[in-house]
Amino acid sequence: MSKMEEKREQKRQAILTAAKTTFLEDGYVLANMDKIAGAAGVTKQTVYRYFPSKPELFKAVMKKMGEQPAGTFLEELKAADDREALVNFSKKFIEFHIGEEQIALARLIIAEGAKAPELTSVFFQEGPDEVGTALVAFMRDRLKLDDPETSATILGGALHSIRTQILMGMPCPPADEIDRFAEKAARMFLPS
Repeated sequence: MSKMEEKREQKRQAILTAAKTTFLEDGYVLANMDKIAGAAGVTKQTVYRYFPSKPELFKAVMKKMGEQPAGTFLEELKAADDREALVNFSKKFIEFHIGEEQIALARLIIAEGAKAPELTSVFFQEGPDEVGTALVAFMRDRLKLDDPETSATILGGALHSIRTQILMGMPCPPADEIDRFAEKAARMFLPS
């Protein structure tokens, strides 16, 4: 990578970091491109050069937020042992989705989705697709389930239930309780 390309990538990353903070703190509707530019140390024109619209910027932020942790729990599905793969996937899936940033993002989507429909569209375009596809493939190819799509949806719903409780004001359960729940949820889809 040339120095010029390196500098461009640094600016892009600074914009994404500033945008993530602004979206999570101020909300999507009130997020201001001037504030994002100022926090990133660039001009508003520079932000628009990298991201032509607020929905495009939000999409890039969503993609960045999901890259590393999602890759981590998706990697679990590659384990040779089916039980170990699905249980560890389930545990790490829950851990990711109850993290501070993911809770803030879920609150943002819930609070502002009706005011900014593009927000919900971007979230569903960038969020669950890769995970859903990988989980369906695992359930079809490894577990040989008759209806892997429905099974993946049911497991995802079960695993998201802890996040839902937190979003509704309940305290986060202790780690050992989360692990037991994840194991029980995964076991519903594993052969006896």
